[in-house]
Formats: sequence, structure tokens, C-alpha cells
Amino acid sequence: MMTETLEPDHGARIAAKHGIVRSPEWRNFKRKVIAEMPRCLCCGGKDGLDVHHLYPLHFIQAAGRADLELDRRNVNPFCQCEDRMHHLLLGHSGCFESFTDPLILPDVLKLFGTWTAEQIRLSPSFLELERRRPQRLECWGVLELKELKKTLDNRFPVFTGS
Repeated sequence: MMTETLEPDHGARIAAKHGIVRSPEWRNFKRKVIAEMPRCLCCGGKDGLDVHHLYPLHFIQAAGRADLELDRRNVNPFCQCEDRMHHLLLGHSGCFESFTDPLILPDVLKLFGTWTAEQIRLSPSFLELERRRPQRLECWGVLELKELKKTLDNRFPVFTGS
């Protein structure tokens, strides 16, 4: 049986530090994503599933792309079970205030996907991943946010109805 992680909501907690509030639609969106993709993208597990934003809420809001909070192109299911913690360790390189660069995420998942949290944390490759993760949002300047906006716009074009 699949289980879902509802609390704590790390994304909402960190976004609040930046004056950002989650969409009221978040919980329903999260449930739908997990119902449609009921396994961890890393290990295939069904327990402790959480929805990972490739680009976290506080970064997309700061870059002017709040629409990506509820955009399926920007999310994947990851487990957050105590023995694996793939959401934190692989999706965020060990820090919920940052993220793993989505361009290298497929390689990260191939390398660590079946490993336990302890194995991941002890790996020299993970220590390098932590070292190279993007800085926390408060360390970003206007130029970095403009670059992120350009990246988001290229990767996730805004669809306009015609």
C-alpha cells in the first residue's frame, strides 16, 4: 500500500521565510500527482511519497514563475522515508533550502537510486553533490534570478490560450 507524506511541508516552511505562501490548491495537486505516479522516481518505493519540485517554490516565486508550483513539468514523486530520504538527499542535495540541478538529476538518480540514506550520506560523490548545490535563495542576486527566469522560461514555456 502506498503512503503519502503530508507533514512537515518543508517547501511551505522555507517559502514562508521569504514571505511566500503555498497555493491553496497544493494539497489537492500533490495528491493527484502521487495518485498518477505512485512510486518514488529514485527507488520505485511506494512508502513516504512526497512531491519534489525540480525548482523549489521559493526560487520559482523569486524568479517570477509562481505558475510552476502547480505545474506537473516541475515535479516528481520522491520518497522521504527515514531509511532512504530520497527527496531531501537526491532532490535537494541534502538541504531543502536548495535543490539538485535538474540537468544532472537523472545521473544522480542512476548513481544513488537504490541506496539507503546512510549509504548516500557516506559517499564521496554525495559530498561533492552537496558542495556543488546552488546557494540558498538569500545568497542570490538580481542577475542570478534573471538567469533562473530565463532557464525556467526555456525549460517550461508559458502556454497562452489562443
